[in-house]
Amino acid sequence: MLWEKNPNGEESSERIYNWGDIKKEIISETPKEGSFEGCYSQKEIKADRERIAKIKERLGVKDEDGISTSRIQEYAIAQEIGEMDWFGEDKRSNELFPSEKGQQTVVFLSSEFDDFVNHVDAVCVMDNAESDFEPVPFALDMTYNTDVEGLDKKMSWRHPSAGVKIPGFAMVKYFQDTFSPNPLLKKGKISIMPRFVIGFEPDLSTEITELRMTNTGWDSLRRDELTAKAKWCVLRELKAQSAQMLEYLNEHHADSPLLETAYSQIKSLDRYFAGAIEAAKGMDKNHPERQAYSNRDAVVQSILSRNIYN
Repeated sequence: MLWEKNPNGEESSERIYNWGDIKKEIISETPKEGSFEGCYSQKEIKADRERIAKIKERLGVKDEDGISTSRIQEYAIAQEIGEMDWFGEDKRSNELFPSEKGQQTVVFLSSEFDDFVNHVDAVCVMDNAESDFEPVPFALDMTYNTDVEGLDKKMSWRHPSAGVKIPGFAMVKYFQDTFSPNPLLKKGKISIMPRFVIGFEPDLSTEITELRMTNTGWDSLRRDELTAKAKWCVLRELKAQSAQMLEYLNEHHADSPLLETAYSQIKSLDRYFAGAIEAAKGMDKNHPERQAYSNRDAVVQSILSRNIYN
């Protein structure tokens, strides 16, 4: 992470960014398919890279210095989730981390392959009492528009494995923990995990992103206001979708071994998200407008109006 240096060369509490900083962080934190030769053959990796290039050409994806505008926004929101404690883990530390076991949820950017092929923008890994201190990954796919057809397609995307071709779950091929000295999950493939479509209106996303890229430092009060609104949007979306997944798997978890794994994951996550919402209520009890914002955000309401299994 990047911090402004004071005149003595020490790190200050004031965060400061510019485009060069953002670009460097995104590049360094995005898993590179070419670094997975210990997991896959060179031939397979080359074929995956060629597949990405064809998809980007077909979609007309235009990059700025190799990084798309949407990727910048995904990065900014992923950072906010981690830095601003959207899941209320600090407030719930005694409940989630007794005897200092486990660790706070970490958010990782996806590889380019998993972004374009597996529809995963970021992977979060939870490790606390709700999962009995077993690492539980979950995927995020971010959106900032209310296009009906596009949103329906995004939310109905199905897991590619035979026997698990249902919405709500994803795999990633090129996962890498780029932060932890002792990674919770090994480098390579995550066969199954819940996948959540999250988002809010583009004006909110854009302002959060621009704040991260400013050269004038943070307006901390404005940051608190913006990220709290975004947090409420995302928490409501996560909890609504986890409830749908749990209801579905209550009846279908025995259909395949992968779904048994998914069932265990989603039970833990549904409890975790419920606790996060209760923590958010306490944290924002003097700011009811933050929660209320999600009631009028068109993207949130569009996501909440859908059932991924209908």
